[in-house]
Amino acid sequence: MKNSKQILIILSLTAIISCSAANIFAWKGINPTTPTTSPSTEDSGAHEVRKKMSSQHQEEMMAVVARINGTEISMKKLMNTIMKIIMEKFGDQTISNDLAQQIRYEALQELTLEELAYQRALTLGIEIDEQTINQQIEAIQKSTGSQSLANKQQTLADLKTEIGRFLAVKKAIKLEVEDKIIISDKAVEKTYQDNIDQFVIPEQIVITDIIFFLDPEDQETKNKVISIRNKIIDELHNNPNRLEASGLTVMPGIKVSQLNYPDLYNEAKKLELNEISDFLVIDDTPHLIKLEHFQAEQKKPEANVKEYIRRSLMSRKQKAALIEWRQNLNKGAEIEIVHELLQSKTGNESTGN
Repeated sequence: MKNSKQILIILSLTAIISCSAANIFAWKGINPTTPTTSPSTEDSGAHEVRKKMSSQHQEEMMAVVARINGTEISMKKLMNTIMKIIMEKFGDQTISNDLAQQIRYEALQELTLEELAYQRALTLGIEIDEQTINQQIEAIQKSTGSQSLANKQQTLADLKTEIGRFLAVKKAIKLEVEDKIIISDKAVEKTYQDNIDQFVIPEQIVITDIIFFLDPEDQETKNKVISIRNKIIDELHNNPNRLEASGLTVMPGIKVSQLNYPDLYNEAKKLELNEISDFLVIDDTPHLIKLEHFQAEQKKPEANVKEYIRRSLMSRKQKAALIEWRQNLNKGAEIEIVHELLQSKTGNESTGN
């Protein structure tokens, strides 16, 4: 299943980047036309063809597709980002020409933003030491297993570079975005007062409802219900769930309010906790109810509420500031689209001009 899905994704890439099907398969080590054979039995001519395809593939993957302030973005990076987007968002979905264009654009935008963010981190003098990177790698290997690099076809050097860039950008965002957001006590208090109704724990009433399938007008029905009530109290220790009798059903754990069961709610409000009601007729049906749980409406502790408000305001402002920070990265940046396919329709958009 995994292999078939990979093949579907690889085939989808042919609609996104103008490489031949053979070269796409070669990129993943798959030959779509030639059966896999060992070097000892493989025809020498076919071996030469495979070597040539491999060489062409390596050249294509090293080709420059864009330059961000002079830093080159390779076809390999673009293809890897496209692969990630397809796997995360589209799975086995057929890639149309329009969708291919959208994915190309999104991949290029993502790579551009990553590079500009990393360049900003370098401008701030941020460096990630080798020990920190190694600690991150150890954590990854513990959580994903020692085969994770092999499965991703990623070298240790590649992973170190990737982690170093990620941590540098994360530190830059902390310095220029997160650490600059301050939430005043006045802002917290105002939000609290403006939304005070949201910080109330509503009244909660839970009952056990015993429903009798009997004629509510018949005196015998009332006598039976009263007899059952006495049995619950005297013999079953106020536990209706142990009741065994015909012509009734026991429904525990019903949450009642003025909105869903107003009649049951009004009767439950008259009871003490664990008390069994007298004979009731609701909607022409005989009932007994037991009050299982009652909690009056109460305000949440103000200290806890205000800390929650502070975190919410902080998160909201940080998100807005991060969006602005990302947008500012493009200002003054020199973004050159090299690959002709990317220059078509997406090139001008990706520069932000």
